[in-house]
Amino acid sequence: MIRYVKPEDEIQILSMMELVKGDFVGYEETDFLNAVHMAAEKKEALLEEQDGMAVAMLLFSREMKEISFLAVHPDFRKRGIAKRLIMDLLSNFEKGDILQVVTFRAGDEKGTAARACYRACGFVDDEELTVFEYPCQKMILEI
Repeated sequence: MIRYVKPEDEIQILSMMELVKGDFVGYEETDFLNAVHMAAEKKEALLEEQDGMAVAMLLFSREMKEISFLAVHPDFRKRGIAKRLIMDLLSNFEKGDILQVVTFRAGDEKGTAARACYRACGFVDDEELTVFEYPCQKMILEI
């Protein structure tokens, strides 16, 4: 079930993050929790929950028209959960909006699954960037 993040979700979110934090360059728990709380207040944080456990989470910004975070619990990958979150997210934007996400560059094994998911949702490559001194790439989707 996809729903908005609530304050009481913090423990299950952190439990999932312990398993995936190595996939996120520059991850700092305090900064991450602040971002989650701010996004939750604005209803810009989506959670996929199964049997009381966080299995995926997506943070986004309506104002910036961007996905700022997307993670799926390792035991629940390759089940279409990330794609469902992204498709659910699209209802927050208008036709013609350009949604962006920054992910790993092509050829970086850390980004293989993420890039495949974004491409399956219709995203295309845009400019190459460096984030936290790590080579990344922006991908965009015209809604």
